[in-house]
Amino acid sequence: MQDNADLAARALARWLAPYLAEELGLVAPLSASGIPSGAENYDHQTCEVYVSQLGDTVLRNARVFFGLLADQAEVGSLALAKTIGVSGPRNIPGVLTTPLKKRAKTLRLPYPWRENTQGERNIWFDRDGIAPRMLEALDVEQGRRAARSAA
Repeated sequence: MQDNADLAARALARWLAPYLAEELGLVAPLSASGIPSGAENYDHQTCEVYVSQLGDTVLRNARVFFGLLADQAEVGSLALAKTIGVSGPRNIPGVLTTPLKKRAKTLRLPYPWRENTQGERNIWFDRDGIAPRMLEALDVEQGRRAARSAA
């Protein structure tokens, strides 16, 4: 019973933290999405909020996706499909890009990447150096989840 109470308390604290920080004048005022205003560039806090509600499968695939963008600045759909282990590019939206786009929409943020289509293939590009920050937030979130599982 104590474990459930602790988990609930931690979830509540994570939810309240940005509001308390704003009230205490520690961060910029929050926008309607709960993200500090002016954070459309995906600062560290925005990246952490962004990844916090992703499902485990999307979280793992996002780790690969943003890792490739951080290392190479771009990734094509064929390479991404192979790397995340889906049978082809048509399977990428279901296990990665659609949930990421929905999360950005929920937070009223632009997508944290740029993309272009060449023929029938997509190519994704790091946007404004977001990929390394997103990668760091993903690692933190995966660590949190692993710690919760171990407890």
